[in-house]
Amino acid sequence: QRQNLVTRLLHHYPDFNVLINNAGGKINTNLLAGRANKEAMIHDMALNFTAPAALCTELLTHLTQQPRPSIVNMSTGLVYLPKAAQAFYCAGKAALHSYTESLRWSLGDTNVAVYEVFHTLVDTHFHQGRLPTNIRAISAEEAARQTLNGLRKDRHRIHIDKAALARWIALLAPQRGMAIVNQ
Repeated sequence: QRQNLVTRLLHHYPDFNVLINNAGGKINTNLLAGRANKEAMIHDMALNFTAPAALCTELLTHLTQQPRPSIVNMSTGLVYLPKAAQAFYCAGKAALHSYTESLRWSLGDTNVAVYEVFHTLVDTHFHQGRLPTNIRAISAEEAARQTLNGLRKDRHRIHIDKAALARWIALLAPQRGMAIVNQ
């Protein structure tokens, strides 16, 4: 399906210059269940890391030939403080974070701008109506507003709401941060 998408995109929109990888999905896990987590691992890694990285790979040659090209990878503050019940989602986003840093470095001498957006808890269908009660969620509209504001300011690492706080807590008080996220 990915190759079909790329072919249609290049055919119908030959001048496009922005790729936004906004995949996000999870299967909740109990890591103590062992092999029962295999489906979650395959699904979450494929959706949250492999698909965006593969689209970047497929479209990079095209993007380098466009004026002012950009790649925007949507990530999460959970790359800093992972949630155990979403272990493979967090691992996929952590892999995407590492890949995005490598991509930005590799494209440093090109015209392609690489952005990463670290989202906080956003009230969307992603949570299937079960938002955590210990952390306030922001609206999708607010997340979009902050994302666009960061892009306008050319911030290559855009931390939405509390996502920057997660980074600092992970550095200064990792055990406390993990306890908060995993309540």
